[in-house]
Amino acid sequence: NISYILNGLWTHDELTAIALGNNHIILPVVGINLPSLSMLSLTDNDITIETKFHQNQFPVLFALYLNGNSLLQFPDESMKTNML
Repeated sequence: NISYILNGLWTHDELTAIALGNNHIILPVVGINLPSLSMLSLTDNDITIETKFHQNQFPVLFALYLNGNSLLQFPDESMKTNML
């Protein structure tokens, strides 16, 4: 299991996909900027996700998988234009 991930991952300019299911990761609440990310999967981590998902942080994200976690708020309305 991955319990800690360097903050550099959450601000990587060229990263296109992240799949970190079943890891109990620590997701930052602020400071995420992934301009090239198209897929994010954090399934079954059994964590509380406090992150505000907004198109400014994820301009090309079209696949977001968060099942198996507690989501405190839905992604911002700005995300709906790209989502599948």
